[in-house]
Amino acid sequence: MLRRIASKLRGGPGGGRVSLAVPEGLRGRIAAAEEALRRVMVPGYDVDVISSGVVVRFRVSYSGDRIMVFVDYSGSNPGCSFCRFLNDSLWRRLLSDMRESLRGAGFREVIIVDWARGTPVVLL
Repeated sequence: MLRRIASKLRGGPGGGRVSLAVPEGLRGRIAAAEEALRRVMVPGYDVDVISSGVVVRFRVSYSGDRIMVFVDYSGSNPGCSFCRFLNDSLWRRLLSDMRESLRGAGFREVIIVDWARGTPVVLL
């Protein structure tokens, strides 16, 4: 049974691509969220928060007005120049920019969650 599911997910023999049943209106909200996050650039680098891996995933509510964004802090390795660059004040700025961009895209509630800990990030 697991092989059949895996082959369907891969598009191999036993099935084509698996399509999730996502309401049409929600697809637009998901696309708007991704577009808003791609507009947020990592300070000092020419890359957005999705391409850089800062945003691991996000979830949009069925109503389309709330979003939960999972960010990865685990890349804060002292040997990595990119990670050293993202110090605390820059993290706050980056997360604030993400929140502003998503609110500008029409999301009423934006929750940012630390991927490793599973806890919401509080911006003061």
